[in-house]
Amino acid sequence: MLAVTSQQTLTLLHRLRCVKQTSERIFSFAQALAGDDEEKMTKMKEAFEKGFKEATKTWGKELPDISQNTRDAVLKKFDDYFAGKNS
Repeated sequence: MLAVTSQQTLTLLHRLRCVKQTSERIFSFAQALAGDDEEKMTKMKEAFEKGFKEATKTWGKELPDISQNTRDAVLKKFDDYFAGKNS
């Protein structure tokens, strides 16, 4: 059985909270710039993906897991936004 310390649990919870909060800030910023314009939101999503690729290139290797998790969370927010527009 794998033993998990309370410190490991706190670290994991902190990372999850950071991913959630950071992805919310990134998406809110994109939404504030685009307003309710779906075309502009598409451009915001493209800009986010381009920026993430550039950051990875600059880093010289794959970004840390927390960055990957934040990217995934931001893209999910964009997907949810577009799904809501198309329903």
